[in-house]
Amino acid sequence: MLTRETSEMIEYCLSEYVQSAIIGDSARMKSVMHENAQIYGFLEGELFAGPMQLLYDYVDERDGASTLKWNATLVDETDGVGIARVLIENWHGHDFTDYFTLLKIDGNWKIMNKVFAHK
Repeated sequence: MLTRETSEMIEYCLSEYVQSAIIGDSARMKSVMHENAQIYGFLEGELFAGPMQLLYDYVDERDGASTLKWNATLVDETDGVGIARVLIENWHGHDFTDYFTLLKIDGNWKIMNKVFAHK
C-alpha cells in the first residue's frame, strides 16, 4: 500500500522532473534521476532512446515551457520499487504520456527509466 510519505516523496521526484521542463534547465531533473537512467520513446516519428543525457540536452536546448500542464495519474509502490504515469500537456506544443520506474536508494527515490508516448 502506498503510504502518504512515499506518495509525497515520489510526487517530489515527478515535480522536480516537470519543473526542469518548465524552466528549461535540466539541473533539477538530474537531481531526481539515477545516473544510469535511460529513456525510450518516439518523438516526431523517430526513436528517441538511450541515456538520459539525451533528454537533458533536449531540455537545455529549448526555452522553458511556462504553459506546460501536468498530472500524475498513477503512482504505485511495493517495497521500494515504484511506477508512475504522468500526463504532460503543451511541452512546446506537444503532449506526452510518461511512464517512470523509480527505486528507493539509501532513503531517496530516484527515477530509473522513462518510457514515453508522444502525440
